[in-house]
Amino acid sequence: MKLPLRYSSVPILAAAFLSACGPQAVSEEDGEPLLDIGQMKPVDATVPETGYHATATIACTVDGKPVEGGCMAGVVRGWGEDGSSLVDITAPDGRKRAIFVGPDGIPFGADNAQAEGATQWDFAASREGDKVTVTLGPEHYRWPDAFVDRE
Repeated sequence: MKLPLRYSSVPILAAAFLSACGPQAVSEEDGEPLLDIGQMKPVDATVPETGYHATATIACTVDGKPVEGGCMAGVVRGWGEDGSSLVDITAPDGRKRAIFVGPDGIPFGADNAQAEGATQWDFAASREGDKVTVTLGPEHYRWPDAFVDRE
């Protein structure tokens, strides 16, 4: 049995191709809108089974020593109400550090745990080219802008 065109995937495929042409309504024969592409919002997919929008191995220094092979990191984009992001970093020994990144891509803080003495550590962030560097006491982390910004 052949399905009528309006029940096939053709309208959906057409909408996907037309989205590159800018906002417009895609309609059935009776004129009812199927999809208004101008009202669609981009979706930032997550890495399966992680909850992160992206994961990567980033350059890091822990306890004042560079970590060979780097640290695992995951980013949650749009984590804060203001559009800020969260970069969650795990050192090879399992220690975790969360870095808070503003909507402008510049980190502004970290989860300084009192138990490890991190509340006394200075926090600094800088950008050089397309790389962001965070220093928190004896810890250093470096990642490309695109890891957080996806641009």
